[in-house]
Amino acid sequence: MKNGIIIFFATVLLFACSAKKSEELSSKSPDGKAEVKISGTKNSFADPWQTTIKISGYGNNNEVQTEIFAGNLDKETVSFNWESNNACKVVVKQQDNTVRTFVTDIQPDKLELHEE
Repeated sequence: MKNGIIIFFATVLLFACSAKKSEELSSKSPDGKAEVKISGTKNSFADPWQTTIKISGYGNNNEVQTEIFAGNLDKETVSFNWESNNACKVVVKQQDNTVRTFVTDIQPDKLELHEE
């Protein structure tokens, strides 16, 4: 009986640790002509998020892929700070309380996205 309980809890823990999660957050510029999206998947609670940050505007798109070390991708860990219709800072708070900032420059002739 004792071994059965241990096997049951080990199985539950194994499936809980391997549950794949997917999240997506997005924000539009104040004039609605540009958009920033961050999407990610996480294979288990111990893995980092495999994320893609996409920007679009003026009929163009650009993206950056990176790993984010956070428990969740949600409004608590990701914020979009629009400084103008063409510039947004995507701020990500990681689980060790470090902050990563990604800066966009969305212009008719170029789309730039880089980490600050």
